[in-house]
Amino acid sequence: MKAARLSRTLHKWFALVVGLQFLLWTASGFYMVAVNIDLIHGDMLVRNMEPPPQFVLSELTPAETIIREYPQAHRLILTTVLERAVYRLDGPFGRKLVDAKSGDPVPSLNEQQASDVARHYYAGDGAISNVELITTEPPGEVRFLTDPVWRVDFDDLWGSTFYVDPGTGHFITRRHTLWRVFDFLWMLHIMDYETRDDINNTLLTIATIVGLSMFAAGAWLLYFAFGFGRRRAQ
Repeated sequence: MKAARLSRTLHKWFALVVGLQFLLWTASGFYMVAVNIDLIHGDMLVRNMEPPPQFVLSELTPAETIIREYPQAHRLILTTVLERAVYRLDGPFGRKLVDAKSGDPVPSLNEQQASDVARHYYAGDGAISNVELITTEPPGEVRFLTDPVWRVDFDDLWGSTFYVDPGTGHFITRRHTLWRVFDFLWMLHIMDYETRDDINNTLLTIATIVGLSMFAAGAWLLYFAFGFGRRRAQ
């Protein structure tokens, strides 16, 4: 019964190597299906996400005038910041705002203005507990950002944080405890401990191969456990 002993040994060692990761896969997967995705997205935390109001174009500086003043701009969007009509310009200079009525440049948001933008979109009842302008490496929870960003924390049950673009006044995204737990478990689930978004990383591939090998050894072991191997030997 050397084959039976070998199958048992292989199954045991494969399970020992990948067993903890199987537990992490199960626990993280359970969280992902048990918690409503809208809660994880933080949809309950935001308001005023409807399209901007209609503009009276006759009261605004023509877009052609703004384009002549900023010929390097490759995109111009008419929008609002705290109910103020503005043109948002994108170009090699980055992003900037221009008052849509006067045509004057709009300075980057200060702390009070960033707080006002965050309050405008915040649907909860918590007070602002911290406001910080992040100019270097952004936090891991908004690792996709490359520009400076205002971080506005709220003292509420969800541990809410809103991120606001200082150059455009744009509400970028929100983060809260349920999202942060999801992000951590997602890291464990895909075994990407650096960027947390590479589902084709080497570590996950190895763990998957070992897991499949464990199941193969287990199937081989079942062959002997049910006596098929012994009957064949007779």
